[in-house]
Amino acid sequence: MHLTLNVLLSLLIQAKRTGKGKIGNGRMLVMLLQVIADSVHPELSAERNMLQIFSDEPVKSRAYQKIDKQLVKFIPSGKPYPFEQIRLSKFEQTIGNVQRYSSYLLKMQQCCEELLDPEKTESLIYTILEILHGDSAYSDILYGAQYIPKEMLFGTPAHPKKICPAALLLGLLYQAHQNPYICECTVTLMKSPNLLQFHLVNPSGNYRDRTDALTALLNPNAPVSLEQSICKTAAKMNITVDRIEIYPLDLRDQNGNKADIPEHGHIFLYGQGGSGKTTFLSHMTTENPCFLLPLFQYRSCVIPAYQPEISNWILLQILLKYHYQYCCRTYEACAAAEGADTVLRQLHELEKLLSIQPVNGLPNYTLMLDGINEVQPDERSALLDEIERICKEWRNVRLIVSGRSIPPAPRFQRFHPIEVCGIKDDALNALVPVDTPYRNLLKTPLFLHIYRSANQDISPNRARLSERYVNRLIDSVHDKSAQPMLRFLVLYVLPFAANHMAQRQQMFVERADLADAIDRAADVFINDERIYQNILYPQQITKKSLPLGSDKDELIDWIVSQISLLQTDPADTKILYFSHQYFRDFFAAKYIVNLLNSLHTGYANAPEQLANLFHKYELGHLWYPEEMRDIYRLIGELAGDDCNLADDNFVYQETILDTVLHWSRQFDTFRMTENIVRTMATVRNNIICGVNFSGTALPLYLPCNLKFSRNGEDACDFIGAHVNLIGLIDGNICCMAKSPDGTKILLALEDQYALMLDAESKAVLQEYDFSDDNSPWSEFDTVVFSLDSQTCAIVINGKITLIDANTGDIIRTDKPLCDYGITLPDEIPYAEKQPIAALGTGFLTQLYQNLPHFRGCDFTDAVFLMEHTKEFLQDFGAEIYDAF
Repeated sequence: MHLTLNVLLSLLIQAKRTGKGKIGNGRMLVMLLQVIADSVHPELSAERNMLQIFSDEPVKSRAYQKIDKQLVKFIPSGKPYPFEQIRLSKFEQTIGNVQRYSSYLLKMQQCCEELLDPEKTESLIYTILEILHGDSAYSDILYGAQYIPKEMLFGTPAHPKKICPAALLLGLLYQAHQNPYICECTVTLMKSPNLLQFHLVNPSGNYRDRTDALTALLNPNAPVSLEQSICKTAAKMNITVDRIEIYPLDLRDQNGNKADIPEHGHIFLYGQGGSGKTTFLSHMTTENPCFLLPLFQYRSCVIPAYQPEISNWILLQILLKYHYQYCCRTYEACAAAEGADTVLRQLHELEKLLSIQPVNGLPNYTLMLDGINEVQPDERSALLDEIERICKEWRNVRLIVSGRSIPPAPRFQRFHPIEVCGIKDDALNALVPVDTPYRNLLKTPLFLHIYRSANQDISPNRARLSERYVNRLIDSVHDKSAQPMLRFLVLYVLPFAANHMAQRQQMFVERADLADAIDRAADVFINDERIYQNILYPQQITKKSLPLGSDKDELIDWIVSQISLLQTDPADTKILYFSHQYFRDFFAAKYIVNLLNSLHTGYANAPEQLANLFHKYELGHLWYPEEMRDIYRLIGELAGDDCNLADDNFVYQETILDTVLHWSRQFDTFRMTENIVRTMATVRNNIICGVNFSGTALPLYLPCNLKFSRNGEDACDFIGAHVNLIGLIDGNICCMAKSPDGTKILLALEDQYALMLDAESKAVLQEYDFSDDNSPWSEFDTVVFSLDSQTCAIVINGKITLIDANTGDIIRTDKPLCDYGITLPDEIPYAEKQPIAALGTGFLTQLYQNLPHFRGCDFTDAVFLMEHTKEFLQDFGAEIYDAF
């Protein structure tokens, strides 16, 4: 492609403003020529001079219509065009004279402002530079009153060039008229990449008599200031390509009131996975430059030459992302490329920008830290220290942190908590029928997106919905012969990668680990003939369709290109991550269910081989860390165990989970029962009914919030089981309060389980289970009654739940806490734990007799780690007999 006049005009037409008041193509050409061409008829206006070149039509509108028709022929073919009639001598006299050139430049700037769509200007310049790069007809470009080598216009993301669109277009318009060769035009405007290789600068009237300032402006090699660089790059990079549609979100404050994002102060944005936090932040409009950092990438980074005592990952990432645009991905790489002194100076300069006291008291920058729950456990302390320092020292920064729950750190108690509760009802009503049985699920933007993208005629289960969605992504691939390979890679290899990530509590996987996942999946599902014949072959995934000897990097790139679920990290191309944490969790759950189903299908009649493979794949270890409840819930949904939710029409249906419990009675499965209990608890809302746990080793600790019967109905069977610690017996009290009138007790226990009791009878007036709202490392802060005993509040992770003390119901209100007679200190102290046993035997006996957790459960011949456990289980109404 050559940058001929017709190509240049074609690009300008594509970059024009559209809609009401748009300028026609012929009028655009005349406007451009009025800037640069000589007027040969002094008695006529500049406009008439240009019109006469193309038409002798006296009526302007008709003259422009004729030019429009001429351009329709000229743009695609490059002919005809009256090159010989256009004089450029006056403009030529400005070459080498910046002062005289400036008047032409300012006219071109005014023309660009009138003609071009500001949102397309960057793409226009990018496309022109791309064409110039390969156009051998141009070695020098007239730019800024002088010819410069065109290479001076080509920068890098780390060292972008300053480009003035008016200056570039003015010079090219002149040169295109000077070189009237013919070129067919099929060019379209290119989309500029996120990594900017230039920054656009514009002249103004102030430069007319300041040739030194104009010369500096028009120097492509002039360095871009750090402040200008980060602000311009932030405006470009933060609007990410997000495949999840943006829906209006229901935001609530800590009292349950509908809320908007406050204009001032630090904010903690929390909500369940998929509720729209990341998308909301990515598209949040603010007058300030925004720095958006995903915290799954967090790695503590101490720079000895800068601050040897504390991590400076956040400061460094702002520099690497928004100044160097990730051309350098680590401090060491950046120091090697740019020089350690340069990088240290830039870190000091950046921190000064962020720390300076703003003139009006309102910060000039917004820092968004997305996904605090995705930080690896061993990195959390370093991150919290960084956030603490930022809050104290970066006076010019407003902080917005997001996560599934608010961590129990004192710093966050001073943040304004805003909960993302899903899509607003009126927006959801327009997309989903009001009587849809799983409407609450679809309030979550991620699942509404999946629901609308998948075949909707399925039962209300996130995992089955996601399986249908993933299969439709695979089926949509045009090359049908490639589908078996893609199906294997997505449905059987990605689960190995997700398991690797989840086991290490990471949100990313390295290419080498993904290559290893391909080999491991092949070992299980292809090399094992029994599993291959029973699992893959029925799906028409044959060995011939799986060219696993191919280059692993090519296979990985192919997966990324074919489906939208896996992405390359822009900060490091060796790193890959799922487009949303939910998909990591979904595939991690699929890893477990794939293995369980494969062993059951392939080795049901070979118990010895089954036991060997069970141990080979380490299925008896804890599948995932305790805080990964979502993965356990997805395992239960994939296994179909959600059909066993306790209700009045309860009929138990066995699943692969019950099959695995049966394995536990055949051979040693180590902690398999604990995995099963965790899975059933999450998918059944903590009420596990009808399960045969007989002869198994129960978990080391049964949480306080788990019930194993439905108030005596459909009780679980624990005959001959090994019983260890039970939270309600051996656990701790986090906090406790008695109403001022002495009639009520609010008891907050471990596992985010709380009870409101009648103070005299210990009858349970209400139960509160916050385990689905908070991460397992969250704990109660405090519980408090109002002075008149009419209301009370439970505070967990700074989130306040207001309760009617008479009915025990949670209150949703627009009123502040003080209207209910409740006041909380500015900084809530951590609750002091004490053993449940401290309540006393009499208190506990009364309490357990009122709780249904083990009522009707059969513990005949059970083996107890603690003798007192047996006694208290009898208070619960459990059946305990010893065989003679």
